[in-house]
Amino acid sequence: MNSDEPFHNPNAAPRNPQSTFSSGQLPPHQLPPKKSNPWLWVLGTLGVLTIVGGLVCCGGGYYLFQMAQGMIGDQIKNQVAEDPTIQEHIGEIASIKMNYSQTAAAIEEKPDAIAFDIAGDKGTGVLVVQQDKSVPGETYALRSAELILPNGDRHQLIPADNADAAIESSIDDPTIVEEFEMQGS
Repeated sequence: MNSDEPFHNPNAAPRNPQSTFSSGQLPPHQLPPKKSNPWLWVLGTLGVLTIVGGLVCCGGGYYLFQMAQGMIGDQIKNQVAEDPTIQEHIGEIASIKMNYSQTAAAIEEKPDAIAFDIAGDKGTGVLVVQQDKSVPGETYALRSAELILPNGDRHQLIPADNADAAIESSIDDPTIVEEFEMQGS
């Protein structure tokens, strides 16, 4: 064998198999490429846009719902965090999240009740609250709050008649009556 000639494998396929056929012919095992159908592109694009739009709407709605729940949880946390019962049984509040099954059960006993799972460094429990819609300027004032511990013990943080008692005590308080009379004169 001459070293000037490159090695050629006699069993190798030709470098361009198309070159053995005439310009208009294809080998018998290859089909002609299909033509693109514009309707398939239009329907495919609309389908993809519909799926993506649905995912964005559902995901965005879920995100906003979770954000609103977190804001309500933070407001409730601020209102009950310093309560002695919470400090004793729950401790420093780490998380507060809405509990749907407990809310459904609590509504049977108390109208407009919402239940939250509450967890802290000392323990966990369920906090059942009722909103006081009559307090001006407060987005989520509590009319009542009850802590239910895992062993079943119930502790009233804010009694259910709290709003009525607060109004009555402020009417009977002589300093408020004096302030009211001073403003009137």
